[in-house]
Amino acid sequence: MKVAFLDHNDSFTNNVIALLEECLPRAANIRVFSPSELIDNIKTFEPDFIVIGPGPGRPSHYPLLQDVLSTFSESPILGICLGMQAMNENQGGHTVKSLMPMHGKTSQVTHNGSSIFNEIPTDFCCMRYHSLQVELGNGVQVLAEVDEIPMVIQIDNKPQYGIQFHPESFASEYGHKLITNILEACGAN
Repeated sequence: MKVAFLDHNDSFTNNVIALLEECLPRAANIRVFSPSELIDNIKTFEPDFIVIGPGPGRPSHYPLLQDVLSTFSESPILGICLGMQAMNENQGGHTVKSLMPMHGKTSQVTHNGSSIFNEIPTDFCCMRYHSLQVELGNGVQVLAEVDEIPMVIQIDNKPQYGIQFHPESFASEYGHKLITNILEACGAN
């Protein structure tokens, strides 16, 4: 199992990678790519699964993201925070300012019972670090939300999921289980 992790120089990158290492099979090979990598470097790696990590700014600040999403449009993908926003923009959606920035604040998230929430209560606590949110693009399904703000999305019924909150945070309940379920849904576990 080859996992390409797109690092956006976020302070949570190492925590996300540690969570992935816990949830993936031991033989998984996680390779970290910087925002300045060429798409050919990622193609040469031939990933089975792509994780678009969190980071500062907007998806438009990272041109590689749209190249990756277009090139690997049928591949299993997980986007966290910035990654979710980029996935949504790739579907024609928009990233807009939130009415209330949520940096280091918890909220109760409610999900729709999708299989990626197997063994996770309908309402659970999540840790949020964002001042932006998505306006949905075409084929983007909301699987979980907080006060009508999308927190978990799926793209076109594909094995492609975005999470706005930070599942790797100790304050996010069921983060480990959610990532394990997503990996299973994507055939990566």
